[in-house]
Amino acid sequence: MTRGASASTVSRVLSGKRSIPVSTRQRVEASIRELGHHPNAGARAPASSRSDIIAPMIPLRAASPAAGRPTG
Repeated sequence: MTRGASASTVSRVLSGKRSIPVSTRQRVEASIRELGHHPNAGARAPASSRSDIIAPMIPLRAASPAAGRPTG
């Protein structure tokens, strides 16, 4: 809790999704600057169900060295 603000208020300020009184928002943002807070994308991913990671999907047959060889 920062300067009398609850954890949920700080979360709302950081997400920017809900309206917060201007004075409270300014107080929380000042504390964030003073503490040098930087959002951690890795920590946000589980909560948001998004990781912003792109991974190629390769079928196993295409990835196999023997994929192009005839069998039998």
